[in-house]
This record gives sequence, C-alpha cells and structure tokens, in this order.
Amino acid sequence: MNSPYYTATPRVSSSQYSYGATDPLQRELITSYDESVELGVESLRKLSLQELRALNDNPDRLTAFVKDSFLARPMVKTMMKCRENVKEEADENMKFGPQLEEMKQEVKERYDELQQLHNSYTDVNKIYLKLCEKYNPQNIAQGLLGSVSKIDEESEKIAEAFLSGEKDLDNFLDEYVRHRAMSHCQKTKHDKLTNQLEKLHQANHF
Repeated sequence: MNSPYYTATPRVSSSQYSYGATDPLQRELITSYDESVELGVESLRKLSLQELRALNDNPDRLTAFVKDSFLARPMVKTMMKCRENVKEEADENMKFGPQLEEMKQEVKERYDELQQLHNSYTDVNKIYLKLCEKYNPQNIAQGLLGSVSKIDEESEKIAEAFLSGEKDLDNFLDEYVRHRAMSHCQKTKHDKLTNQLEKLHQANHF
C-alpha cells in the first residue's frame, strides 16, 4: 500500500560515485550501494503512513527494519565477497613464501660474495700501493743513492782495515775494488735515472 504523502525520492545512480573508482572491488561496492538504496526505497514505498511514522518514532524498530529488509543485503553480500577475495589473495601470497625465502637466501649469499670481493680488492689495493711506492722512480733513485752511500762507507772501512794491518794486500784489493765497482755501477744507474726523470719532468710527464 502506497502512502498518500509519499514523495518520490530521486534515484541515486552509482555513476555519481564511481568517478575515479578504478578498483573492481571499489566499483562493486558503489554498485551495491546503489542497489541498496533502490531496494530500500522500494521497501519504504510498501509501507503505510502509520508504519512510516512508527519507524520514525522508534529508532530500534527502524534499525530492525533496515537489517531485516533488503536494504543492507547487497552491501553485506559484497562485503562478504570482498572478504573472500582478500582471503584468497592472502592464501595466494602465502604460496610465494618458500620462493621469497629462497630469494632472500640468494640475496644474502650474493651479498656475502660481494663482501668477500670487496675485502679481496682492499687487500690487493694495499699491495698495489706498496708496489707503486716501492717502484716509484723517485724512490728508486733515492734507493740507489742510499746504496752508493752505504757501499762507500764499507769501502772506507775496508781501507781503514788495510791501513791498520787487519787485512793483507790481496784481500784488500779484492774487496776494495769490488766495492768501488759496485758503487760506480749504482752511481751510474742513479745518474741515468735522475737524468731521465729530469727529461720527463721537462716534458710535463710528472
């Protein structure tokens, strides 16, 4: 029975709320809301004016009417479906658990390998720097000059030993000549290297 005071309620379309709703579940919720409004309006149309006033005056009775009528059923159905979809997605994601663990283990192994390579590089780089310092031309030149000074000192000691009678002539000549030859050789190397370095410096290579 229709109420004589019933005023047509404007139909609310889901398109009014679907702007920007790109998610399927979101669109379905909006559609369910539209269906709920339509069913609610239809249920209210069937009530008499007295029944409408009774609902309006009794909040508990109005709440029971909403629950018992078709007004909330589409929304409940959609929410249940959403819950099932979430559960299915969660179960599906759980299947990737072992694979994720394997990937985590692989990442850890790769990281450990990278760390070992970094440590190896650090050790090799230290050796490289030491070799660079050792074979630096300026350092080699200084080393040759130091060697010459050391050999000359030993030559003087040999001469002093001969003059003091600690060495005979044959031993003196053998050791002294050998040391002087070594000193001359080292001095020659030093002079040649220094000359080459000077030329490179003039050519702006150093």
